[in-house]
Amino acid sequence: MFFYRRLLVILLVMFFGMVLWMAYFFYFRTDGRGNVVREADSPAAEARGQQLLSRADNLTN
Repeated sequence: MFFYRRLLVILLVMFFGMVLWMAYFFYFRTDGRGNVVREADSPAAEARGQQLLSRADNLTN
């Protein structure tokens, strides 16, 4: 009986950990529609992103 209870707890912890990891990945690594954001789509978008990063750096400094 103890073995099954322990196995159930382990499986539940693993399941909730997986759900939390998936939520983190979807929220922080995608554009909200499931597309993984890794690099800019175009040179213009990259330049705009660099401008935003420099503005953010200036605000934090």
